[in-house]
Amino acid sequence: MPVNDVESAEVSVRQWILKKFGTQGENVYFESVRRETTTWSVDVQFNIGGYRKYYTVSVDSDTGSVTGYNEKFRPFSFPPYIPPSKGTSSMLLLGALIVSIIVVIIFISQGLTNLVSGMFGLYSSSVLGGVGRIVMGIFLLAFGIIDIYLTVEINSIREMFDRGDIKSAAASNTLALGVVSLIFDGIVPGILLIVAREEMSRLDVKRAA
Repeated sequence: MPVNDVESAEVSVRQWILKKFGTQGENVYFESVRRETTTWSVDVQFNIGGYRKYYTVSVDSDTGSVTGYNEKFRPFSFPPYIPPSKGTSSMLLLGALIVSIIVVIIFISQGLTNLVSGMFGLYSSSVLGGVGRIVMGIFLLAFGIIDIYLTVEINSIREMFDRGDIKSAAASNTLALGVVSLIFDGIVPGILLIVAREEMSRLDVKRAA
């Protein structure tokens, strides 16, 4: 099946581990999952029979099958990857997500309220007021739809970060996303996203050092 996101690529790699080693492995951690031209490049590590394995696996984006893999031999003293704790970045993303959900609820509920009251206004003496409420309702619902998209994006970034894929989370949390969130989602989630972006970039550089 086609691989269109990080989660699908990880599922393909887990299936490959099971097929190759006859076991799903223990303590499977995905260091990074990168989309390339026609494939996904996945850096993964896991325990098999008490030994730590490190692989770079290529997954075909059209079929989801593993097209190649390369075992990385690391020194015995190489520390195993441990997913980051839910520190500052995770809390910032959680805060942005909560506020974004609240904003969605407000815009959608107010939009529907204005639409309904506007419809009733058209059949009463306040025709002009009814039209105004309908226009306002459509405007609020449009903002609500945009905010739903932003909420989904924020949740996706938070899931990537909490899963330990700092690089992908930092790459997805772009400055443009923060600016758009400032405009449509409000000052609080926008600022939280921008601050979280800087924190994740710092963690990514620190981990790579």
